[in-house]
Amino acid sequence: MSKLQLLNEFLRQRFTEIFGAVEKTITEYKEEVSCSKEEIERLQKLLDLALKPDLKLHKAGWRRCASLGQVSRLQPSKQLRQRAPAGPGANPEDAAKDD
Repeated sequence: MSKLQLLNEFLRQRFTEIFGAVEKTITEYKEEVSCSKEEIERLQKLLDLALKPDLKLHKAGWRRCASLGQVSRLQPSKQLRQRAPAGPGANPEDAAKDD
């Protein structure tokens, strides 16, 4: 074999190895991307459930903070003050002392 043929065979073997390694790496990346997409979809569903805008809490003492999408508990005295109508004998200072 001539030197040119030897060089050609050597290059062919090396390129075959390189292309095989590249193909293996691409396959691994595709699998990783697929797993990442599945994880993103799963997390998006969890986030959607946590921040679901049509969530309605009927239990007394709970409210939804629309700007933050968070739910917080009102203190009972504040809850009563918010519900209690200000009648002729109602004194707001008496309600503040209950805190």
